[in-house]
Amino acid sequence: MATPPAALPPTTAAHGAARGAAGASVSGRQVVRVRVAWGVVAGLLVALYVLLLPAYWAQLDTVCGGARCALAQPSPASAVALYSLGLSVAGYARLTLAVTLTSSLICFAVAGVIIWRKSDDRMALVVALAVVALGTALAPNQLETARTPWQLLALVVDVINFAVLFLAFALFPSGGFVPRWTRWLVSGWVVAGAAVVGVLLVSGPLWITAYEAVWSVATAGLVVAQVYRYRVVSDAHARAQTRWVVFSGSAALVIALALTAPALLVPSLGQRGSLFELLGPPIGALAIAAVALSIGIAILRYHLYDIDVIIERTVVYTILFTVLAVVYEGGVVVLEKGLLSSTRQSGLVAEAAFAFVVGTLAQPLHRRIDQGLARVFYRRKYVADRQIEALSKQLRHQWRVESRPEAWEEAAEQRIERALDAMRHQPANQSAYVQPPLFP
Repeated sequence: MATPPAALPPTTAAHGAARGAAGASVSGRQVVRVRVAWGVVAGLLVALYVLLLPAYWAQLDTVCGGARCALAQPSPASAVALYSLGLSVAGYARLTLAVTLTSSLICFAVAGVIIWRKSDDRMALVVALAVVALGTALAPNQLETARTPWQLLALVVDVINFAVLFLAFALFPSGGFVPRWTRWLVSGWVVAGAAVVGVLLVSGPLWITAYEAVWSVATAGLVVAQVYRYRVVSDAHARAQTRWVVFSGSAALVIALALTAPALLVPSLGQRGSLFELLGPPIGALAIAAVALSIGIAILRYHLYDIDVIIERTVVYTILFTVLAVVYEGGVVVLEKGLLSSTRQSGLVAEAAFAFVVGTLAQPLHRRIDQGLARVFYRRKYVADRQIEALSKQLRHQWRVESRPEAWEEAAEQRIERALDAMRHQPANQSAYVQPPLFP
């Protein structure tokens, strides 16, 4: 009687599931049907995006007259600032729309290349659809907070776009939900988005705070899942693809922090319609294009480039900047509210004190973050560095280089003397020179 196979350990089972999902492909007549279905869904996303572009143009080209402006809508003060820079409101609108459309076309081109080269790979199809959703995400995101007839459609499109993006991120790179609970994050986002749309239809006000909170939870959960997948499940092939996505995501996060941190330090910069806020859409469009290109490389040409050093530096400085910004902003608020009186002089004292604290923490915190990332993502490199450091300390102790730096000088002089002596006593017919040892 055949013996039943032993149960696989969780890690091995996860590896098998990941490989099986990654190897899933379509063939024969299914390729045509899958391409048609993909084209219908992608065409729907693009059609809804094109439908919202006139409203997006009107928002960019209109100076808001109310107390609260929509996103990327110039205020009277920022319109004057634009004129002082030699740029009209219409010129700003044309520039922003041109950059947005260029970014969208780059995303559509990357998705088209992925479909052309990998249309028989199910994971590639999902990623290509996510790249299309990424290219159509900016305009709906800017319109969903505006009190216009297009607000509801913009919110629906935004929910669909992020549902596709979250689905691709939960499946990438193997094509399966690993860990299994990631499917509930995607489902939860769809349910929460439908609830927000329903509330907007019934009562009118948009629950933007709850909407952003659900988005943050889903994003954080998928990031944790990707870290687990990278460390436990992924093989070298999948890790190389993941590193490119990590690089693009870290670069986008750096750009987002660069756009939000100044507003935290100087609250007037973060006001709706301010000149600083108007920089968000064009810079965001460039970040979207960069992310799309990185995703394309992750799917098609990940093995041609080794960007571990760039990724490591990007992630390290992103975490460092975020932690220092939180320490600075939180410390200033606590010191002003809890220990000092609410006067301008106390605010300056708090800012100066925590600027000194941040400057003191920067270097040791950078070192700890670098070591932590190496321990988590580059375990072999971390272990090798520790072994080299231990061997270096052992050699230094053995030769006492730090206490006797003259030992190297003496050894070099002795070697030169031995070499000269060997040359003097070398027979005329001997051309080979035997190198003497460095140390006796």
